[in-house]
Amino acid sequence: MVVWVAVVVVFFSIPQSKLLGYVLPAVPPLAVLLAQGVGGWLRSEPPLPWRWWASPAVSTVLGVATIIGVAIAAPHSTRPLGEALRAAHRAGEPVLMFERFYFDLPFYAQLREPVRVALNWTDPAIRRQDNWRKEPRRRRRLRHRSGDPAADHASGGLAIICNGPVSWLVTANNARAEAGYLPASARLFAQTRETSLWRIGPAAAADERFSGCAQTPTND
Repeated sequence: MVVWVAVVVVFFSIPQSKLLGYVLPAVPPLAVLLAQGVGGWLRSEPPLPWRWWASPAVSTVLGVATIIGVAIAAPHSTRPLGEALRAAHRAGEPVLMFERFYFDLPFYAQLREPVRVALNWTDPAIRRQDNWRKEPRRRRRLRHRSGDPAADHASGGLAIICNGPVSWLVTANNARAEAGYLPASARLFAQTRETSLWRIGPAAAADERFSGCAQTPTND
């Protein structure tokens, strides 16, 4: 049973893309080990002393307190950005994310259209890394093979910003996202400690500094 637990926990700790359900195969051996330990303890100790009742009570309080604390603090959550976007977003305005996918933002913003991710999908490093980027890259490659003319558009390039009067861009709070990747018409709409939401006006297509719209060809 110990080997069973160790193999499951170690194996599913290796990949970067982890789901909560990955721990479920380790629950049966943990339950068996717990039952064996409790059974042996009950045979050698008086039945159900106060410590027996105190242990699950303390565990329950700690578990509930942890859940409440995480729900209130919400580390890495984009909920404030999502709620701000929900109040201001209009149908037909594209929403893009720069180099990352913020999983909870479409939920809090109640978006009905798919969110695009602006990323260099041809980067060979994506194929070697085990994370969320693999799946969109694989899907894009399959659409290319099928001759889908929308494959490039669906890849989520920054050029989508040039096609509409108003666009929204979600970026991390770093200099890379702001240097050459934001047109002059971009206005900081909302911000958290880690993430920014930008509202981009219709002047993006005429902004020669903006690398996303078609201008004079460059070396990349």
